[in-house]
Amino acid sequence: MIMLTKDNIKKTLLSRFEDTTYNSLAKIPNFNRFKDMQKATLRAVQAIKNRERIVVVGDYDVDGIVSTALMLEFFEHINYPIEYIIPNRFKDGYGISSGLLDRVEADLIITVDNGITAYEASDKCEQKGIDLIITDHHTPLQKLPNAYAIINPKQDDCNFEFKPICGAQVAWYFIASLNSSLNSKYNLKKALSIVGLAIVADVMPLVGLNRTMLKEGLVQMMTDDRASISVLKDEFGGFSSQTIAFFISPKLNSAGRLGDASLSVEFLRASNRNLALKLWQELNQKNEIRKEIEIELFDQAYPQVDSNDLVSVVWGEEWNEGVIGIIASRLVDKYSKPAIVLSINSNTAKGSARSIGDVDIFELIKSQSSLLIGFGGHKGAAGLSIDSDKLEIFKTNINQVAKQIPKSDFIPLVNVFGEISLDMCDFELLDILDYFEPYGEGNEMPLFRLNNLKVKSVRYMGKDAKTLKLTLQNSTSTIDAIEFRSESIIEPNQIISLIVQLNRNIYNNRQNVQLLIKEIP
Repeated sequence: MIMLTKDNIKKTLLSRFEDTTYNSLAKIPNFNRFKDMQKATLRAVQAIKNRERIVVVGDYDVDGIVSTALMLEFFEHINYPIEYIIPNRFKDGYGISSGLLDRVEADLIITVDNGITAYEASDKCEQKGIDLIITDHHTPLQKLPNAYAIINPKQDDCNFEFKPICGAQVAWYFIASLNSSLNSKYNLKKALSIVGLAIVADVMPLVGLNRTMLKEGLVQMMTDDRASISVLKDEFGGFSSQTIAFFISPKLNSAGRLGDASLSVEFLRASNRNLALKLWQELNQKNEIRKEIEIELFDQAYPQVDSNDLVSVVWGEEWNEGVIGIIASRLVDKYSKPAIVLSINSNTAKGSARSIGDVDIFELIKSQSSLLIGFGGHKGAAGLSIDSDKLEIFKTNINQVAKQIPKSDFIPLVNVFGEISLDMCDFELLDILDYFEPYGEGNEMPLFRLNNLKVKSVRYMGKDAKTLKLTLQNSTSTIDAIEFRSESIIEPNQIISLIVQLNRNIYNNRQNVQLLIKEIP
């Protein structure tokens, strides 16, 4: 393996961004590039002028929460009252549904981050005389819902040039169009501070348009006067894609995972700091409950994994549907293959799927559409429902189809940059790495190999003693390293090699360089 210098690292990272098509907000595509944008905008403007009842239907993950909060904020800005509803994943299921419509009184419904497969609900809207505008980013099937307008860049005949965006970005573009038509002064740039949460949480590729919007969002977060952002800034000191992915998103997601995601919407929209702090504390409490449920469920799920299968497919009676997506991700991490986890309730199984490498989990699930009640999602993650008596044949079939996929597609898309010395792990290297933030999907944080490190001390921390903290040294340097969810057994004075990320650890206003262990070869 090549021994790197700091100059090597900088040049390699620079090469990732040779395409400068969307490298500033001035260069991003116009909202009119979306199919149906003008039609949807004219209808919404008409509803406002005629004082019609408008209801926004969101989703219970961070993307849907942010999208909902954005729409509410914009309509509040123009002083037009609207209502919102976020489905309860246990009572309503995903997205706008026929049952949910029984609780809605509206002339116009606008979905955010959902709706692209809402066939039954769209027909019911027509029957009730409700115009339906769908804003979504999930992959459409061959058939589209019967909606008044559909704004989704993944439609075949949509001219929006940059396809892999999240639901909150689609909502932001719709707001931009409304803002223009109404000659409003809503601050679209400031809005990117919460759009950025969704871009990271929904694992969008951090290149092109997404990178530009997120970079501006991170800048806006540092001066944002929203009470919620102020509370987050005080807790974390600053913002990065890692802070959002590992610390903020799980807590915003926790409310929806346990039932009612409106708590997270109200946090983002809190009118004052005391309220925001109270709601954030509630989200922290819910996240602790979520962790306990997750540990219990994972212990039931992983023994079911068949080592001979290319795709892990596991299920159980009345597993918490709010955490099965997390369990799928943990199974992917543990077994290095795609995973589908399903919860059975009243003879129907609802599942979440996560992929690995270049495997398209959406297409895999789509291959079994004749067995399914419904499904949706994208390449990296998907959801589905199926009669429980069809689970065995589904598992068999999907693994048969997976055999047709090249083995190379199953290899995790993680590349080690090269080897560095422990002496290189300093603030200068951190500054080089920070320059190329934000990191995430499509712009992965560099991984480095360190060899021949002596273990000075070992600690296992946390409630379940699964966080490993090592103090490492060579002849001239000493540094701390952390491994989360560790299953490693390390002894003092052992000589080890590591695959790591560098991390700027901030505690009590003091900074130090820390290693995040990704693998102990």
